[in-house]
Amino acid sequence: MRWPPTPIQSRVERLTIGLLGATLMASAALSADLARDHMALRGVVCGVAQVPHCGWCYAAVAFALAGLAAWVAALSPARIAT
Repeated sequence: MRWPPTPIQSRVERLTIGLLGATLMASAALSADLARDHMALRGVVCGVAQVPHCGWCYAAVAFALAGLAAWVAALSPARIAT
């Protein structure tokens, strides 16, 4: 691949990163739903008093941050060949 990338290469790369961000945000939503179900099953909210956060809580936050970072990367100004 040439550096800097051509406009078409840049668009394809941005689209791919944007789709990755969407996939990560969907994973965050699924993890949050599972965390909510887990809290309902235990009858207590994770992170309150002596109850630690479950893995689903951490996964939801991690996926959301990764998805947001991917979207920021996809929307950042392009450095393309002129």
